[in-house]
Amino acid sequence: MTLHSFCPLPHFAEMAQQYSVLELNCAVKVLAGQHFLQEAHLDHLFYLDSDIYVWHDLIDVVSFLQTNDWVMTPHFTHPYPADDCLPNERVTLRSGLYNAGFFATKPGENARAIFNWWAGHMRNECYYDFAEGMGVDQNWLNLLPILFSGVKVWEDPGANLAYWNLHERNLSFVHKSYWVNETFRLRFAHISGYSFDQAQSISRHQNRYQWQDQPV
Repeated sequence: MTLHSFCPLPHFAEMAQQYSVLELNCAVKVLAGQHFLQEAHLDHLFYLDSDIYVWHDLIDVVSFLQTNDWVMTPHFTHPYPADDCLPNERVTLRSGLYNAGFFATKPGENARAIFNWWAGHMRNECYYDFAEGMGVDQNWLNLLPILFSGVKVWEDPGANLAYWNLHERNLSFVHKSYWVNETFRLRFAHISGYSFDQAQSISRHQNRYQWQDQPV
C-alpha cells in the first residue's frame, strides 16, 4: 500500500523535486492529516513521530479535546542554564516553540481551518533555512495560539520528554513506572536525533547530556 492509494497528493511530484526527504516527509504529514480529518470519519486524530515511544495512556488528551480543538506540546517551559551547551533558547527560536512530532485534534470547523492554513504553507514553505526563519512544518506552529482559538498547549512534564527539555525534567523509575520530576507519569518520550554511530549521546542535536547523566 502506498500513500497515494489512500491520500491524494496533487502537487507531490513538484514538492519531491524541491524538498529533501526530511522536508517532504514533514510536508506530507500535514497534508495526510488534513485528508484523514476530512475523509476518515474519525472521532479524534492523533499524530506521533515514528521516534516516539508511548509509556502511558493519553486519555488526558481526549479530555482536552472535549473543550479544545487542537493539542500540542512546547519544547520546554523553563529557561536553559546560562552556558555554552546546546540546545538553548536561540536554537529553539529558530526551530520552533512547539514540537510538531505530536499533535491531536478532532473533526470540526476550527480544526479544518487550522489544517487548511498549515497545509497551504506546505507546498512551497516547508524547508530548512534558519537564516530565513524556516524550520519545515514546525515553525508554523508558533502562530497557532495567536491565529486560532481552541488551541491547548499541553505543558505536562511527562508529555514529550526529549533532549530539548532534560534540563527541567528528571526521570525516575518507581513502583514499575517511569516518573518525571517524581510527580508526573511519563506519557511519552521522543528519541529525536539518536544515532547508533554516537551511541553515548542522547541526540546528535545536543551536547548538554550523555546517557550516563540519565541512568534510568
